[in-house]
This record gives sequence, structure tokens and C-alpha cells, in this order.
Amino acid sequence: MALVGFNTAFAPMIFNHLIGWFSFNPWSALAFNASAMTVVITTFLAAASAMLSTLFFYYIDSKKNPDVLYAVNGILIGLIMITPLAGFVSPASSVVLGLLGGPLFVYGSKRFATHKRYSDLIDLFPGHLVSGIFGILMI
Repeated sequence: MALVGFNTAFAPMIFNHLIGWFSFNPWSALAFNASAMTVVITTFLAAASAMLSTLFFYYIDSKKNPDVLYAVNGILIGLIMITPLAGFVSPASSVVLGLLGGPLFVYGSKRFATHKRYSDLIDLFPGHLVSGIFGILMI
């Protein structure tokens, strides 16, 4: 599904968002210790595995090569999903959560793409809704 209006030149801005997230999530530990480092590791692993999972499941579902939009949304899915869990899960669990985020986003994106009541060029609504609810339910 080609999303008209998405400018891939803005895609590198996700890395600014990622850096901001790394300053936000570790402070939930309220200390600079091993717990904060675990939060950094789980945040990174969830974002990376969710990106790979999103790209993989988009390819499986559509038989098309995914574009930058799905890589960016995969990173966001992992970040959103791990935020309520970052201090409570192991790094291996964060990888599993990220891998579960890919098919959730692909399904949510397809499901909400059929509704034309809102304008969402880069699939922020289904990404935040699906991964936010999943992350909260995993607490």
C-alpha cells in the first residue's frame, strides 16, 4: 500500500525521536544504576526487533518490499510498546515483545486503512493504538 504524501526525507527524524526516547525511558528508574542500563538495553532491543518484525511481516503479507515508512513505524511500535514495560522485563523478553509488535502493526495498519474517516498518512494512529494497548496489557 503506497502512502501518498509521505516524504521519506523526514524518515531520518525518527533517530532524533529515538534519542529522545533513550533520555525518557531510563529516567523512569530514577537513578543511574544497573536498572537504568537495563532499561536502555530493553528499549533498544524492542525497537530493533519490532522494526525487523514489521518489515518481515509486511513482506509476508503483501509480497512487496517494504519501504522506509514501515521501518520507521516498526521502530516506533517497539518504543511505544516497551515504554510501560522497560524496567520490568529482561532483554530477551523485550526482543520477544518487539517481534510480536510487527504483525500487530501490519494488521492494525491494514484494518484501519479501510476506514476513511481520518487522515493518517504515516499510520501513527494504528501504531500508537495497537502497540499502546498491547504494551499496557503486558504489564
